[in-house]
Amino acid sequence: MNSVKLFIFCILVLGIQISNAQIGAFRVKTGGAINIGYTNYRYLTFGQGLTPNNDGPWALEEFDEGMNFWRPYSSGMGFSGNYFLHIHNLGHVGIGQKANPGFQKSYGFLGGKKTQNFKLQVNGNVVAHDYFTYSDSNVKKDIMPLDMSYGLSAINQLKPVKYKYKDNFISTEIPDSKDQNKMATSNEQKSQNFVENSTRFGLLAQELKTVLPDMVSQVGEFETINYVSLVPVLIKGIQEQSKLIEDQDRKIQILREEIENLKGSNIAMEMNMTKIYQIAPNPFKDKTYIAYIIEEKLNFNDAKIEIRDIQSKLIASFDLPAKQRYGKIEFAPKSVNLGSYICTLRIDGQIKDSKIILLEN
Repeated sequence: MNSVKLFIFCILVLGIQISNAQIGAFRVKTGGAINIGYTNYRYLTFGQGLTPNNDGPWALEEFDEGMNFWRPYSSGMGFSGNYFLHIHNLGHVGIGQKANPGFQKSYGFLGGKKTQNFKLQVNGNVVAHDYFTYSDSNVKKDIMPLDMSYGLSAINQLKPVKYKYKDNFISTEIPDSKDQNKMATSNEQKSQNFVENSTRFGLLAQELKTVLPDMVSQVGEFETINYVSLVPVLIKGIQEQSKLIEDQDRKIQILREEIENLKGSNIAMEMNMTKIYQIAPNPFKDKTYIAYIIEEKLNFNDAKIEIRDIQSKLIASFDLPAKQRYGKIEFAPKSVNLGSYICTLRIDGQIKDSKIILLEN
């Protein structure tokens, strides 16, 4: 019975091969391979569509130098387009775009533009819990500390901007296809915008290349920035700035100490002088304050401040405490004429200092 079943299966498979080989759509090879579209273009669909064609909402095909996972427009399910997932013949993977292998040449340059060989390329935003980069010292060589050209001097030349992408750059447009069922008929159907065109912040690759060319790479026709590699440059800049701040703090502290020393010297010098230190306000209207200093080494029995008019007539006299070497008195004259008066510091009858004060209306 099993032999009969096997014979019937082989006949069916052979019949399928014979009936479809003429159009090159499907065949089972003796070596174990099963071919779809081995001569004429064919694609494999999954699911059930909404149109009479009944094409599935998802399809798989050999297209554009690789394997393309796409949504046929003919399924009537919406959001049709290529490159939902694209695996290039060289092993590169694109999500939302064709995988671009870049230039595989060992010299890494073509037309003077540095290129990168990105294994995963995404047209859209990517979210993850964490992102890790190989950074073990055991896998690195030619390790050198960053010099000053990668610090503040470079950071100060950067020009941060905010921007939006051009609409035709972030949209996924259905390219020409081998199959008419993939072709959309309107602009709305031709382009499905899968990326929100929100305001973004960053740098312009062309400008960054003039400052830090190692951070810029060519991908296809566009230039890209390795923002992760900017982190060490920012760290270097912060370290330089921290050192500058520390140096400035030390200089400020030294200046403060020098100022305090100068203040102390001035006070010490003034404390060794007997004088009227300050009269404020001067001129005055209602009252003023007279500050004085009497040197420490001076022994005296009588100290006073006298206010006289320009004709030497005594207007007021203030006795100063014998043990108080510096102080301040208030002068608030009543019923005196406006004009100039002479303020005198007198010690044991001798004049030590005099200043002019002005009473005004």
